[in-house]
Amino acid sequence: MLVFAIDFYRTQSILVYFLNFSRDYYIVFGTRSRSANIIIALILGVFLLLLWYIPLYILLIIHYPLNYCLFVVPFFTIVHITYLIVCPLLGLRS
Repeated sequence: MLVFAIDFYRTQSILVYFLNFSRDYYIVFGTRSRSANIIIALILGVFLLLLWYIPLYILLIIHYPLNYCLFVVPFFTIVHITYLIVCPLLGLRS
């Protein structure tokens, strides 16, 4: 779980950065629509998170039992990504 604590610290601001960037600059992603910019920011942010999680899953499958990788790790990943998406949208974090 230490790996996940480090991962959480490293990646928690990725979506916040994209969301704040898209809110401040409406034409950044080539659209004038604020909602379209937020959707594009979410897609980019989730894609960047997956670039980190896919190699992490491969390493975990090699080093840990399969039961751990199939149940605990996906649950934590879903909770983590949900937190990163929902909290900035609700204004719970800056």
